[in-house]
Amino acid sequence: MALFAKTPHTQTCRALRGLTMIELLMALTVLAIVTGMAMPAFASLVRGNRLASSFNLLLSTLQLARSQAIQSRTMVVVCPGDPAHGCTGNSDWHDGWIVVLRPNASGQPDARSRIVAVQQPLPDGIRIQSSRSRQRVQYRPDGSARGSNLSLRLCLPGQSIAERALVVNNGGRARKVSGKALASLPKCLP
Repeated sequence: MALFAKTPHTQTCRALRGLTMIELLMALTVLAIVTGMAMPAFASLVRGNRLASSFNLLLSTLQLARSQAIQSRTMVVVCPGDPAHGCTGNSDWHDGWIVVLRPNASGQPDARSRIVAVQQPLPDGIRIQSSRSRQRVQYRPDGSARGSNLSLRLCLPGQSIAERALVVNNGGRARKVSGKALASLPKCLP
C-alpha cells in the first residue's frame, strides 16, 4: 500500500504549467505590432470625432440663434467674441463665439441686450474661419439671415484645406458643405 494516496489536488497541480519566457516575449511582440498598426487609425478616428463635435456644436449654435430670433421676434447676432469684449470683428471663430439677443445698431451687445449663449475656445488646435467679407450671422425676426452667404470652414493645424464647412444662406438655413463645394472654399489661413 502506498503511503501517499493520489488526491484530486495533486493531479491538477501536475496538469497546470506556466508560460515560458519565450512564449511570453512572443505574445508581447505580437501585441506591440498589433497596437502599432492600430494607433494611426485610432488617432484618425479621434481627430474625426473632434471635428464632427466642433461642427455639430457650431451648427446647433446657429440653429439656437435662428429659433431665438423667431421666438422673440427680434434681431439675434452670432459672432466670434466673448461676453466681456463683445464681437471681435475678425474671421477667427476658434477662440469662442457668442449669441446676442437684441444687439445694438452695430451688432454689439449693450445694456439692453442679452447674451443667450457663450462658446469657449475650441480644443486641440481646431480652427474655424469665416468668410472675410462676412464675420457674423445676423438673424432677423423672421429667421432669415442678413447679408450674403456666410461660409464657416473647420481646419486642422498645418492644413490649408478645410476638413468640414457649413454655409448660412440668406434664408437663415445652415447646411453642411461637402465634395467639390468644400474644395472650392478659400484656403484656411495659418
